[in-house]
Amino acid sequence: GSLAYIFYSNDKDTPINDIDFLIPKDKFQDIIEEVKKHSDLRYEETTYNSIKVFKNDLKIAFDSIEDYLKDIDYSTEKAEVNGYHFTIIDKATLEEVYKRGAESIPFKKEAYTLKLQKLSV
Repeated sequence: GSLAYIFYSNDKDTPINDIDFLIPKDKFQDIIEEVKKHSDLRYEETTYNSIKVFKNDLKIAFDSIEDYLKDIDYSTEKAEVNGYHFTIIDKATLEEVYKRGAESIPFKKEAYTLKLQKLSV
């Protein structure tokens, strides 16, 4: 989410705390099995349909595309952030994901609401 948010809002002060990938939920077990093969990696399953993988201070989140984009007709686009190229979800979809997250993940409500405000400027 943060990469797409930075691209659309041009808010260069936002820290990128993790990288989020949208993947099919049926691939979660494959990720867990792969992480278990590496002693320097650990994982955490969340209550909001994601798996977080950690290596020291690096965090990568694998989010269930079926849950995060449920009933959303989304598209993707190419983006460049700090000289790196990514494929991200479209702005309307990002806003919808933040709206849903603010309603369903209490500890993220404040951050998502702030991001929604900055996206609408």
